[in-house]
Amino acid sequence: MANVPKRVKLYLLDNDQQWIDKGTGRIICTSCANLYSLKVHSELDDSILLDTDILPDISFEKQQETLILWCDKNENEFALSFQEKEACEAIWKVIRSVADEGESVEMGNILSVIEESDVQDDDSSSLLSDLPSVDTNNLKSINAMIRLFKTPSQKEKLSEAIIKANYVPKLLDIFCECENDANFECLEYICEIFKHIVTLGNCSLFEEMFKKDRILDVVGCFEYDKCGRTFKRHREFLSQKVQFKEVMPVLNPSLLDRIHQTYRIQYFQDVILPSINAVDESVFLSPFIYLNKVTIVNLIQEDKIFLSNVFKLLSGKSTSAVKRKDVLLFLKELFSFAQNLQPAPREIFYQNLIELKIIHSLELSMQINSEDIKLCATEVINFIVEHSPFSVRKYMLEQANMISVSNPLIVILINGLTSETDSEHNSSIYLLFFKLLLNPENMESSLTKTDKTDFLNYFYKNAIDIIIEPILNISKDGLDKKCLAVVLELLEFCVEHHSYYIRNVILHKDLVRHVLKLMKSQYKVLALSALRFIKKIIALKNEFYNKYIIHGDLLRPVIEAFFENQGRYNMLDSAILDMFEFIRTEELKSLCSYVMEHFGEVLDNVQYVQTFKSLRHTYERNCLRNREKNIPIYLEDCFKSKDSLCCNTSEDESKKKLNSEKICDSVENFGIDMEIENTDSDTIKILSVDSPKSRNIVLDRTPIFGKFGRLRRSGVTVARNLCRKRLVDYGFDDDDEDEDNENGTQIEEQRQGKEETTELPFMKCKRIRLD
Repeated sequence: MANVPKRVKLYLLDNDQQWIDKGTGRIICTSCANLYSLKVHSELDDSILLDTDILPDISFEKQQETLILWCDKNENEFALSFQEKEACEAIWKVIRSVADEGESVEMGNILSVIEESDVQDDDSSSLLSDLPSVDTNNLKSINAMIRLFKTPSQKEKLSEAIIKANYVPKLLDIFCECENDANFECLEYICEIFKHIVTLGNCSLFEEMFKKDRILDVVGCFEYDKCGRTFKRHREFLSQKVQFKEVMPVLNPSLLDRIHQTYRIQYFQDVILPSINAVDESVFLSPFIYLNKVTIVNLIQEDKIFLSNVFKLLSGKSTSAVKRKDVLLFLKELFSFAQNLQPAPREIFYQNLIELKIIHSLELSMQINSEDIKLCATEVINFIVEHSPFSVRKYMLEQANMISVSNPLIVILINGLTSETDSEHNSSIYLLFFKLLLNPENMESSLTKTDKTDFLNYFYKNAIDIIIEPILNISKDGLDKKCLAVVLELLEFCVEHHSYYIRNVILHKDLVRHVLKLMKSQYKVLALSALRFIKKIIALKNEFYNKYIIHGDLLRPVIEAFFENQGRYNMLDSAILDMFEFIRTEELKSLCSYVMEHFGEVLDNVQYVQTFKSLRHTYERNCLRNREKNIPIYLEDCFKSKDSLCCNTSEDESKKKLNSEKICDSVENFGIDMEIENTDSDTIKILSVDSPKSRNIVLDRTPIFGKFGRLRRSGVTVARNLCRKRLVDYGFDDDDEDEDNENGTQIEEQRQGKEETTELPFMKCKRIRLD
């Protein structure tokens, strides 16, 4: 079998140290009597341009990717320039194999298959005839031969030839003989041969290597690596020290053998190969291990009786803690194996386990008074949530309709999330669970009871109050900083993904005010968590939230924390500056005005950064534009005190009253005549509004207020209760009360002459603007 010639150019170095072009030709590698030679035939007249032997004492050198240089016995310096780098690499491998071994290797015509194009037969029969026989004298030649095969097609054909020639059992027989004779030189060569066999990456060949009666001998071969500094007793560890635990008796012998094989191969990949600096070789075992794990999962789920007995053991009240933990560890490993399944088979796998009531069994285990058991159960149920969140949501909604369930699954998980005794690792697992469960992207949109709306209604009705309880009790002692940080991270997730549901919680509980108490915490990690929460809300760029922040003066704790930090260069300082920079760059005009009008005097003194100076310029530019464009003047700007805008429930009743005279004096500057009447201790009525521009008066509506009134284009008369319990309704009162208030306070106006009446949305004590 002749190898296909490759195009090459030959150069000779003359006495003047100039390279002379000797011509272009085709190079081939030939062997005769175990002596290898390089020949170059001219492509013009087929004359021989080069005929040189490859000898160990000749120093060859490879430069770049297409150039080989050497000096022959007559001290003539030659250079071969290859047209293709693959051809150069193939010739270089032959040269190096001879130089590394110090002698010509006995490979017959093996070189003819160095390149894929050189192979003339479709099978490995020709290669099989050229393989050196397995004996101690040929170990060096076998090692050199295997190293020559690099491309996938070459490796595939060599693997087939090795299997057909029964190379693996023969090499293992030689290994046993050499080990008995203490022939360490041959043992080292056998180890090198098996390292190269691993790089072939052929699963059929691995099946031959890691058979039940061979795997320990293969492991033994790697105990004699020539680079190993100390002798490792891997066989002793695998055969004597490793203990196999069966949570339930495995009656299928094929399954049992596959489990043992997979464990040993995994040990071989993770421990043995890295210990001999063969990390690169270990990656070739991954496909074989993957197939083994898939086989194990399929065999287990086919045995319904085995799985049913496992779950009975898990849910049994008499099961010991040790046995229960072993079952959970088994399930955890089974689920990790199942991740290798394709999507469709994986869905079937999870559905089969859910039908066997695995969630109920895990729920019972999570109530055991053992942190290890609860952690294992949570890790297992996290696998289910990650791949089948629909099933867990369905189970929770079914529990909601059961009166007999006193401690539902969602409460168990919340207790784990907010528990002060759990480790940080445990809390992170519970947090991941809720993020997967509450992620709208994986919620069902079909007409089932577990769709997005139903489950989120259930969660915000039954769970959110328990989750935010640590936040509402921040002022109390003994609260764990880990618990607060985890809860805040979950609330950030809710703000980002559940705008409607979490908004109601924030307003009804005044949640931001409670969160920002952490700005004074001695733990800076909590202050940063609180800051991330308020920034997440601001990042939504929702005017609803912006007005809530302004009316509640909620950035005051942030400003105070900024000045208490005294300009120290740390994460808190950078995070606060980043928040104000965001307000400026995103042109959040209402927040920008709020910050400058309330805190501008003190912030203008901050000179070590340009953030507040730029914020001031933005604010002044907005004011200038408003004046130039005659932007509407808002009634709320007339209120000078924040106490007149929003009265807290803890304040005195006197602070809830509105000073009519003060408001009338304020609005006179805008050319507005407004008649105001006090109706009781905490409400007022705007009886009439008159202005030269009364034809352009409009009433502005915001999402906070949903009341309706009437407006006429001239002679405007507005009769309306502005507030019920306080001047601005942030939704803290019940919705039923709002409906009763609306029905009792809405006043119908009479038409006067032919004047046109227009109905517009009206809000409680919000904005009356003039264009």
